[in-house]
Amino acid sequence: MEEMETTFELKAPDPRMGQASISHIKNSLDRVFGKGQWNDLETETISLTLGIWLDELTRDKIHVLQILERKPELFFEDPMVMLYATDVINNIEADFEHVPVPTTLELAYAIEEVKKMLSAEGEYVVFGPTITNTIAYMLKQDGYSEPLEPFDFVPKEMLEPGQTAEDTENKRKAIKKYLKEMGA
Repeated sequence: MEEMETTFELKAPDPRMGQASISHIKNSLDRVFGKGQWNDLETETISLTLGIWLDELTRDKIHVLQILERKPELFFEDPMVMLYATDVINNIEADFEHVPVPTTLELAYAIEEVKKMLSAEGEYVVFGPTITNTIAYMLKQDGYSEPLEPFDFVPKEMLEPGQTAEDTENKRKAIKKYLKEMGA
């Protein structure tokens, strides 16, 4: 008896697919597979089921979502997970040859996306001390004197004194504008 070879015709990826927010991708996966039913699937299986070739960034975003679904505390406790996830959430393909150095604007967007996703699941967000120290260091490097939202969990004492009220307001506006542009 001859074995039958199965071939699948996958549609080319939509060039905008990887630009979708992780919350949008998660909602789409939940709708197609059932809430939480895709967490243990390989991206290849997801691709075949959807009938779409997934681009690298979309696969990276699915991997980040799977981590957040299985062990959400990693984002809030492990600096490397947070840094790589921040890049991916901000539409930058994961590059494990280099340590990512996201901007504070990119970090603000990643925090907002993860908080939005977890709060929809009824989970409470708690930043561990290692992440708090890491983010405080990043904010300090950017000249923050006040922990603006979404960084309001960072103690003011961990930041660099000397920022003017105008600088603080400009940072607040920049964060707000970046979040809006990214669709948060």
